[in-house]
Amino acid sequence: MIPTVSDTDNPPDPPAPRLKRSLSLTLTTLYGLGTILGAGIYSLIGEVAGSAGMYAPVAFLVAALIAGFTGLSYAELAARFPRSAGEAVFVQEGLGWPPLSTLVGLLIVLTGAVSSALIQIIMASRVLYGISREGWLPAVIGRVHPRTRTPLVATAIITALVLVLAAPLSIRVLADTTSFIILVVYILVNLSLLRIKLRSPTATGVRPLPLWVPVTGLIASGGFVAMKLRELAAGIV
Repeated sequence: MIPTVSDTDNPPDPPAPRLKRSLSLTLTTLYGLGTILGAGIYSLIGEVAGSAGMYAPVAFLVAALIAGFTGLSYAELAARFPRSAGEAVFVQEGLGWPPLSTLVGLLIVLTGAVSSALIQIIMASRVLYGISREGWLPAVIGRVHPRTRTPLVATAIITALVLVLAAPLSIRVLADTTSFIILVVYILVNLSLLRIKLRSPTATGVRPLPLWVPVTGLIASGGFVAMKLRELAAGIV
């Protein structure tokens, strides 16, 4: 008689560890404060005042308005698609082109690395993890440590990128680079929400925003990107 091997003799492989989802309201609030009130806001006030002079408060107000409209777009997109990789997922759902979605995710990672604050390292590593989990980057980047439940490989990559980028560049160059990248991402995020809302105006459990919100965010962000490109072109000429 030929012996048979039962399923119990070859148990299935254990599932791969996933991120530990344990953010309480307190931790989420502290995370938000850490993102908003990072070291950059204090070190850049002098740079802004040097460029805008007495209109520095107006510059901060305009920036807040642009971020506010796009922040509302983020809120609806996050409610519709609560997955890691954030902006990369939003652009994929709205525009449906994986190379562009991957590029957006990597741009967000780059801004986190350029910002070089600890809270941004955490954010950027989670985005890198999410892009890997979506299948747009090698799976090894999305590996999660079985005990700490954190993306160690992604965190190590971001930390190395911070050390390479942050040290040799001035604060002004870092701020200009980060701002330009963020505005480009804002354009794509608002455009993605606009297309999603045109296809599917409502979603279960999501409070939809008026259509003019992503339109306003798109126009405002696009206008400042156009101004920056014109300034760069004038400098080259």
